[in-house]
Amino acid sequence: MREIPQEEFLKLIEAAHESRNIEFKPAFSWIDDNSFWLRDKILRTILGLVNTPDGGYIVIGIEEDENKRPVFIGLNENQINSFSYDDMKGKVDGFSSPNINFDVSMASYQEKKFVVIKVEEFDDMPIICRKDSQSENILKRGVIYCRSRSGPPQTMPVTEVEMRELMEIAVDKQQEKLRRRGYKYRDIGPVAKNLFEKQRKAFEK
Repeated sequence: MREIPQEEFLKLIEAAHESRNIEFKPAFSWIDDNSFWLRDKILRTILGLVNTPDGGYIVIGIEEDENKRPVFIGLNENQINSFSYDDMKGKVDGFSSPNINFDVSMASYQEKKFVVIKVEEFDDMPIICRKDSQSENILKRGVIYCRSRSGPPQTMPVTEVEMRELMEIAVDKQQEKLRRRGYKYRDIGPVAKNLFEKQRKAFEK
């Protein structure tokens, strides 16, 4: 597992709180079936970050005290080693349609180790949840998740506000794709919208 430079990690945690593009999670083992609810929450956050402008990061190994301040607990070696990219990729792909681009790294801080998951913004169309999670009400088939634009940072089903934002991003991406192919156009907004609606409705059947 690649270790990211400390200065890069410090930029992620310098605000000492979560944001729309950064989520903190407590330490656990990815392959521990007793912690499947934490794994489902990580999957939910990944599905939310991919539908958020510029994607984002999940830092694992950080808890909160009673005043909502971060406590840097870190992970032990067995926990770190459980975050195999191949194992995670299989789980993430099982819940996402289409697939998600992400990376898993390790970071060191205060003589402790952390896992950092970097999630890229979706490529062409917003990502839709493919199936229900093992934990009840964490992930639902056919739902589009994102990080909230206002209020406390959280992963949630899209509202009309985030949906408009997603559609604008998707249209821009489709226009850029056509530009790279040498096509000339005036407006492909309805085309991108129809493609996305067709994909979304397929999950409702």
